[in-house]
Amino acid sequence: HEFILDLSYLKKHGLNETDVAKRLADYGFHSPTTSWPVHFSLMIEPTESESKEECDRLVEAFEAIHAEIQEVIDGKADQENNVLRNAPHTAEMIASDDWPFPYSRKKAAFPVPSIHNGN
Repeated sequence: HEFILDLSYLKKHGLNETDVAKRLADYGFHSPTTSWPVHFSLMIEPTESESKEECDRLVEAFEAIHAEIQEVIDGKADQENNVLRNAPHTAEMIASDDWPFPYSRKKAAFPVPSIHNGN
């Protein structure tokens, strides 16, 4: 079945549920339903056909995204110009000679080892 993540606490830090949903694309996941049935939330609906490995990848992505959120909360990342607000990072953006962001291309496009290693 589904589960709902209440992300309303992000508002006071300049982030929102859409930032998290878009960032999931950088981890290789479709953006989930946002703000339904609960405002400021994500509804995640893994199916019974998802493998344990795929579920583990989702957990890995959420753990990494939580760390990125914490960087914003702690002031280590800019509230407006960060990997969450600028997501998703497209292939065109990553390949461009112009990289105007204060974080690396690797952090944007290969945020966890499983993506970088092609697993």
